[in-house]
Amino acid sequence: MITKGYCERCGQRLSLRRIRLGHSKYCSKTCRRMAEEETYALLHPSHAKVSCTTTGAIGELLVSVDLLHRGFAVFRALSPACPCDLIALSGNRMLRIEVTKAVMLASGKTSFPPHKKENYDIMALFDDEGAIFYIPEGCLDSFQALSSVETCQDKGEEA
Repeated sequence: MITKGYCERCGQRLSLRRIRLGHSKYCSKTCRRMAEEETYALLHPSHAKVSCTTTGAIGELLVSVDLLHRGFAVFRALSPACPCDLIALSGNRMLRIEVTKAVMLASGKTSFPPHKKENYDIMALFDDEGAIFYIPEGCLDSFQALSSVETCQDKGEEA
């Protein structure tokens, strides 16, 4: 609700300078910032006051549950300095998994931070709704289809 001459957030009278500008709704930058944070918290209740570190931990747990449902044994890194977030086992085969949050851009493209490709076999992306996507797509299905006793040496590859 816009009340001419008064701050929309705290109700304090606006300065003459702000009134002359004609488009000011808040008495200060602090009130504007606090109003934006309050609006964001109302629109995104699950994200209110959740740190980036906590968001990352939530993503790792979401991916872990998904992998467990798919029949993998899952191990989580104990240190944030580890090269990957999760290890998934299926029989004798091991996958290094990096988990990161994906953001859908207005263009419809998915954006996520870069990671060193040599540190993981699969990238697991999660979004605000808890959806999980794996890169490369379909990689888990082909991995699970391999015999649990098949190894790199059985296929004639170097370990």
